[in-house]
Amino acid sequence: MVPVPSSVMRAIPHETLTKLSIQRPTRVSLSHLYTVGRHVLDSSSQKKYIIPAQFLHAELPIRLSQTLKILHSSLMPQEFTTLSTFKKFTRQYYDYISILMSISKPENETKEEEYTKVLRLLKKEHRINLVTLRQAFREIIDLNGIEKIKHLDTEEIWDRFYAITLGTRLLMAQHLALHDEKKNLVTRIAPKDVAERAIKDTRNYCEKLYNRPVPEIQLFTTDPTATTIHIEEHLHSILCELLRNSIRTTIRHHSPEFSPSDPSSSIPSQSRGLLFSSFLTSSSAQSPKPNSSLPPISILIAQGAQDITIKISDHGGGMPMSAMDDAWSYFVYDDEGQLEADVKEKEHVERPFDCGVGVSLPFARVTARYFGGDLSFVSMEGHGTDTFLSLYRDDTCLEAFPESHSSLDDSLLPLKRTDAA
Repeated sequence: MVPVPSSVMRAIPHETLTKLSIQRPTRVSLSHLYTVGRHVLDSSSQKKYIIPAQFLHAELPIRLSQTLKILHSSLMPQEFTTLSTFKKFTRQYYDYISILMSISKPENETKEEEYTKVLRLLKKEHRINLVTLRQAFREIIDLNGIEKIKHLDTEEIWDRFYAITLGTRLLMAQHLALHDEKKNLVTRIAPKDVAERAIKDTRNYCEKLYNRPVPEIQLFTTDPTATTIHIEEHLHSILCELLRNSIRTTIRHHSPEFSPSDPSSSIPSQSRGLLFSSFLTSSSAQSPKPNSSLPPISILIAQGAQDITIKISDHGGGMPMSAMDDAWSYFVYDDEGQLEADVKEKEHVERPFDCGVGVSLPFARVTARYFGGDLSFVSMEGHGTDTFLSLYRDDTCLEAFPESHSSLDDSLLPLKRTDAA
């Protein structure tokens, strides 16, 4: 847990938690984050971090209480609620709220520094706790079997959970980036440049992980100068995840001689990538020489009046209609983690991306939708997949933070694109 004084750790009064849970979060837009970030970075005042810290001091407990509402919802399957690992995961959120509620409002520079120090540790601890959730997912599958579990109607619940997680961590990350790195996470980005970086990072990663050349990746754009206000790391993470899947499925579909039992050369057989024959991009990014015997992966970036759309095409074999739902399932994930761990023992291989700690593809869609965009695909079994990633260009679009009623057990309202008034 976050190392804070024991005096800070105290039980949350029930009435306090109830009051938090009925408050509506203050939804922000990319424009808001961009403007506040620029103001902070341009200011020479030593007090410039106080107002953003005060906003977080009020907002984060509300958002974390919304997470508890999801976790305690009557819609949560019993397979989760009775699991000790899941209970441990849930208890951590009470601790997070207790810590944040016990810290005094950052009204001066000293208190702001103290608050930011706790926030820094809390963000790290929160990410570790997300790994605990993935352990719970694996335990549930082991106890019940994948065929039973993947038919649980939980996609909507976990979409909302990870949307809340994304929004909560974004606010913490933005404040810490401004404070520690003097960097604004929300900037005017060029999708072409982000795609080129994602190509280079993911190709290098996959070359080391699979110990073989990867397919050529081609990048095309209707307007190389196209830009939009967005979060570069969000786009980079999505593209890296899609490209990783695309490389894996292309190699496997066109290289049947690779045996899944060979840890030094195989592509995992139980993988989301086999179901979702994916996608991405390339230009002449400098990385290991591509395998010319494999069909290339291509990406096309098009700028429209409302959206920037990224079409990603591969020849990875596609997938049958019967597997379409599995592509977005939180219970169908690849077993590449063990291969990755084995390779790390021999050579330092770190992912250049991290979409949601083990729930990469569905979390990538949550991320794409969070500020009005989307992620979808059309697959042709026996051929390949075309994937469409859209970025909504209206930076006043409010974050798709899930709405809910006052009761922990009330049904959840659907996510939707919402423009600022």
